[in-house]
Amino acid sequence: MTSVASAEHSRLPMQS
Repeated sequence: MTSVASAEHSRLPMQS
């Protein structure tokens, strides 16, 4: 996975 995709996913609120 690219760092860009990782950052995009990381910025999302972790709500389960």
